[in-house]
Amino acid sequence: MKVVIDTNVYVSGILWNGNESKIIDMCMDGMLENHTSIGILSEVERVL
Repeated sequence: MKVVIDTNVYVSGILWNGNESKIIDMCMDGMLENHTSIGILSEVERVL
């Protein structure tokens, strides 16, 4: 399944162990196919 993870999900998934972290783990395990953009990654970098 293809997904687009937004900044809020990245931040929550990195900082806490909730559903957002499970989504990130699923992407890392290849269960989900994450599609992102330079804009989202720049925003994540700025926020963190």
